[in-house]
Amino acid sequence: MKPFKKALIVEFSFHYRILSHIYSFFKKEFDEVDTIIYKNRELVEQVPSNRKENIKNQNTIYWKLLFRARKYDLVFIQTGPEWRDWFSNIAITFGFYLFTLFYKKKIILHIRNIDRYQIKGFSTGYFLRHLALKNVKCLTFDSIQIENNFKKSCKNAKNFSTAVIPCYFSDIKSSVKPRIDKSGIEIGLISIDPRRKDYDLFYDILHSLNEDQREKITVVLVGNCESRICKGVAKMFERIVKVKYIPKILNDEEFISLSNECDIFLTPLRKSFGYGKTMESATYGDAIFLKRKVIVPKFSCKSKEFDEIAIYYNNKKELLNIIISLLENRIDLNIKDSFLQSYSREAVMKRLKHSCKEMEKI
Repeated sequence: MKPFKKALIVEFSFHYRILSHIYSFFKKEFDEVDTIIYKNRELVEQVPSNRKENIKNQNTIYWKLLFRARKYDLVFIQTGPEWRDWFSNIAITFGFYLFTLFYKKKIILHIRNIDRYQIKGFSTGYFLRHLALKNVKCLTFDSIQIENNFKKSCKNAKNFSTAVIPCYFSDIKSSVKPRIDKSGIEIGLISIDPRRKDYDLFYDILHSLNEDQREKITVVLVGNCESRICKGVAKMFERIVKVKYIPKILNDEEFISLSNECDIFLTPLRKSFGYGKTMESATYGDAIFLKRKVIVPKFSCKSKEFDEIAIYYNNKKELLNIIISLLENRIDLNIKDSFLQSYSREAVMKRLKHSCKEMEKI
């Protein structure tokens, strides 16, 4: 008889939509997949799971795991303690270190920001995270680019099995509206965040277009637009172009429905946050899942892994030329099936098993 296999997914940040995809990814391999999530929000209820627990006190999450993880064959830490090292977080990071010490071979740790695991001066948090890496045998990353950057920056990189698990997968059901020859273009902005994304740059470019060109453009805000910040971004663009958004936290169906109205996505990332160096933007995963191309600054991906879905710009003038080319239907918005297939759950799992020997043993 085939042994009953159980996996546990731990999400310590707010990546709930990603968690739904990761659950589906491991559910194809395990009989039961449970989740432990930090904080109870409306979106948590959408996360599928055999058994789901919301932990409201972040200080207890890894200490509770010390007792509960023994029941599982695999623990996938989707987001570790990658926050800044305030004094109140030291106990949590220490709990994380102890957890990795007790359950070494059971753990796959997904690193979102490699900078958080490097030793920097006299910092207890960075030191504990770096120490915890020595206990974990298999590490995963959002992209090949970040995986390679980790190997270059980590002296002991050869001691780890590494693999890439994207934020989202191409084969999870999502309706796709085909591009129809039409007079206008709908440009989607996903996960509104003015701190990390330069919307003023896009606004200036729209402002520089003539009235007839702006009339053909609709900006679609895709994400949780219940906040004052998101509504402020909407009002800014409403001064010059048509804007679509839903002023609430979106469920999965609403998110997909609104995304499918877009012809293309734009993510004007700010360089100061380390995109392409220490961390990857989830915008590439969004594009893969929703089967849309995305306009991004070139610094965010110097490798060629996302060339099939990315349209790069280096400066304001290049971004302006891209917008004009879109209006003139001079950009091919089709994505090759072979590229999408390489980001299916089956293809990613195959690569994970090949790279991480711990998966082969389960």
